[in-house]
Amino acid sequence: GVFFNGSGNAYQGPNSVPDLDGGSDRSIEVWAYNPSLPDEETMVSWGHRGTEGRNLGFNFGNNGLWGAVTHYGGNTYDVSWGGSPPSEAAWHHLVYTYANNITRIYIDGVLANTRALAGALNTFTNEPINLACQRNSSNGTRSFFYSGYLNTVRVHGAVLNPAQVQANFYYGPYAPPP
Repeated sequence: GVFFNGSGNAYQGPNSVPDLDGGSDRSIEVWAYNPSLPDEETMVSWGHRGTEGRNLGFNFGNNGLWGAVTHYGGNTYDVSWGGSPPSEAAWHHLVYTYANNITRIYIDGVLANTRALAGALNTFTNEPINLACQRNSSNGTRSFFYSGYLNTVRVHGAVLNPAQVQANFYYGPYAPPP
């Protein structure tokens, strides 16, 4: 995996595409290792904070309201891990899916939480996909840095079903041949 120090290093990838923007169906999968569990640390994001339902931050934190996902909207749009967050100091396969105002969160192939959002997402369009941070404004200041390892990040323009999530967990992280 790639180590991120939690205090400034992050990766800015290509801009999001229409299949991932607005209210489109989507999934994010990450193999992640976090040595400790703070309130909110972001693994993958696009859009930016500041407008309810327009941000997408897939997190690895322990906050009871937004430890798993922030769509910038507090109790109406943010999502927790459910009963408990993934454990610290261990590798986990973490998955986020969104379709028709429903967000599902999986830990190691098992559904951990389902949440009906207050309304449809409308994430900002054509903004960078970031690893290990969120943006406070369009291509602006970075925040909520991730402090751990990320391996095999996959972003899908469709919803993975439970069988696909479980199969990808059992398959494990991609390791290129030597």
